[in-house]
Amino acid sequence: MTLLFRAILAGTTLAMAPHTGHGIKCSLSKLQDTERTGIVAYTYLLPEGWKSSNQLKWQGQLPLIELSAQTADGEYMVDRFDPSNLNFSAGSNLQPSGVHLGGALDYLHVLVDGMQRQGIATNVQVIDEATKALPLTQMQQSRQSIPFPHTTSEPFHETGFMKITFERNGNQETASLGTSIVGSNNVMKSQMPYGNQVFERDSGYYTVGPTILVISPTESSPVKVKEAQLIASSMRITPDWIMYCAKSALQMAQNGLERTREAGQAQIAQFQRDSANRMANFRTQMADKDENTHQFCNYLLDQQDYKDPAGGTVTLPSTYKYAWGNGQGNYWVTDDPTFDPKGTGAVNGTWQVMQKAQPGH
Repeated sequence: MTLLFRAILAGTTLAMAPHTGHGIKCSLSKLQDTERTGIVAYTYLLPEGWKSSNQLKWQGQLPLIELSAQTADGEYMVDRFDPSNLNFSAGSNLQPSGVHLGGALDYLHVLVDGMQRQGIATNVQVIDEATKALPLTQMQQSRQSIPFPHTTSEPFHETGFMKITFERNGNQETASLGTSIVGSNNVMKSQMPYGNQVFERDSGYYTVGPTILVISPTESSPVKVKEAQLIASSMRITPDWIMYCAKSALQMAQNGLERTREAGQAQIAQFQRDSANRMANFRTQMADKDENTHQFCNYLLDQQDYKDPAGGTVTLPSTYKYAWGNGQGNYWVTDDPTFDPKGTGAVNGTWQVMQKAQPGH
């Protein structure tokens, strides 16, 4: 985590284009796996004056993803961290391990505490935080329907948002953090057969992310803040990458079964059918989770989905009244009802006013 946050906060020297004054012009950027699959894993919008710093590298069978954007002076940064799995355990005669999380804000507080302990930021103050509960996943619902002896379980699924101020290198900064979490905290109690001793064990299992971090100066430019919010809310995993990850997980499970297939062909066939169903459920849950998180981010960051002339939707600031697109991944947002992108010299494509999209469409 130390190296990760140092990379986030360090900044780089990048070229910045001047702001036009008409609104925010942005283009569609992509993070593509060029090493193995050729699949576009993420898409996001990049305003003029921002540069991407991203890569997708493979470490064995694990893809390592870095996805961020910065301005030339390093004062405005947006980073996305991929989901991670965490766990916690404690109990009688057991040394506690891991971090106990009761929700999304707990995880964000862990990140903030880590920044202070590592000396990256000082005088950190939380000035705003919010959570939103989401429906339990199918896996959580199925586990609730099967009671385990002597065990109580508290599943949760929610998104969280936090805004902080802090000092870095003598300067005042602000940061907005947002994440989602699916988890469960469990308590198992059992009576020992001798001495009337009660054995108790607490455990927690969590999937956290994606996590978004947006950093800017305290005395900030409203335009740059809007641009940073635009980047953060538009960082989306693609359906093709979700499907690839699901298929890879299925293939790894099948390969493991092939190596130990004493159970016979009938059980293998049943496993394949069950795995196909799990993969379909996984894809649905990931899409639903991403959509829920996206809508919550829209609410927190004043964003609006628009119907893209090229098909699908694009997320843009709702603080502007009008949005234009040319069907080639370029956009303008403005408050001027007489503004026409053709007057800016942007003649590529056919520019048209975009209509707002309803959630989920």
